[in-house]
Parts: sequence; structure tokens; C-alpha cells
Amino acid sequence: MKKLISMLILSMIVIGNMQETAAITRNNNSTQNYSQKLKVNSEPLSDSLPGFIAVQQAEEVQLQWLIASDQVYGFFAIEMSTDGKDYFEIGNIKGSDYNKNPGEYLYIHKQAVSSVLYYRLKLVATDGSSKYSQIVKSESKKAALVSEVKIYPNPVSIQAEVAFTFSENSAYILTISDNSGKVASTQTGTGVAGNNIVQINMENQMSGIYFLYITGANGLSHVSKFIKD
Repeated sequence: MKKLISMLILSMIVIGNMQETAAITRNNNSTQNYSQKLKVNSEPLSDSLPGFIAVQQAEEVQLQWLIASDQVYGFFAIEMSTDGKDYFEIGNIKGSDYNKNPGEYLYIHKQAVSSVLYYRLKLVATDGSSKYSQIVKSESKKAALVSEVKIYPNPVSIQAEVAFTFSENSAYILTISDNSGKVASTQTGTGVAGNNIVQINMENQMSGIYFLYITGANGLSHVSKFIKD
């Protein structure tokens, strides 16, 4: 059990730096398969964003999109959701001027939380205007362990209860991070199949938006957003 918890803690260290971004060129051989998928599998979003795909790779999700017009973007914000409704930003990539040649962008989401994930892009132009891409879905072959997570009260003043359901008995690590990705606190425990309730203490945390991750023994996490008064 100690070894399992140690491995879970190590795996969650990346939450403070849970993404890797890269702008890639059309001549990079490692991206040729993604380029083909962009052309074959994606419906055009607009003249300026003709493709956006998500590819599950082990413990990460690779997101790629193509900029093919003279539209110049200041940056792209990558947003994620576990339910397809409530999205939050997990990272961003600075835009580039691709007036002459189409530009391909790759964003690697290192921490593939939950078995089903939804992604969308917020495209922010240099004049401050913005629009959203279509939503893409990524599904892991691993079975979900955590479900029905509820935090109450929300907003939290000092303490709150976290209620969640496990599909089987499992050690877990509960991690709270702020809106910048900085880890505020962690705690470990052993959950049972069925309903579980744990306490979290937010007394010494600043007001703002926070994210709660419950990571089970299978390496997948469930993320929930809450507010600290």
C-alpha cells in the first residue's frame, strides 16, 4: 500500500506543470500521421481553423489543429471538461503569423484525467476578439474508477466535504490546485467500492477558483472545480 501511494504522489507532482506545448512545422515526420488525420477526420470549423483532433496516447492526450489562412491569433487557450459542459483552461500556446504557409500546432496534455475528456480551443485574435472551436472527445481504454464527485458547501469558506463514488476498493490521492496549477494541498487515503466522504480544509487558502483531483490506483483522475470564498 505504501508503495502504491508513493507512486500516486509521484504521478501527481506533474499537476503543477501538467502540460507541454509545442508549435510544429509541416516537415516534421513525427506529425505526418496527425496531419493526415486532420485532413481526413475533421470537419472544417472555418477558413482559419480547418481541423482540430484529439488522439489518446497512453497516459496523455495529443491535441492538434491547423491554421491555414491569413488570420493572425495572439494565442490559443486549451480548455478541458470531464462532462462536456463545464470547461476550464489547462494551458495556452502563443499564436504565430502563418500568412504564407499553413501552421500546425500540437498541445500535449500530460495528465489524462478521467476516462472520457472533452476539449475545445479558444482562439484569441490580436485585436482581442475571440471564438471557440468545435468540441473534440477523447476516450481512454481504462475503466473509470471515480464518479459522482460532489463538494459542499461550494463556495467553501473554511472546510468542505467531498463525496465521491468508487467502482472498486482503491488507494487514492486527493490533490487541490489553484487556478494557476499550483498545488495547494494533498492527502491520501483508501476508498471503498460505493460511497466515500472526506474532509478538506481551505482555511489558509486565498479566495479564488480551485480544482480538486481524485487519482485512483489505475492512474486516472477525476477533476472538479470549486470556489474558495
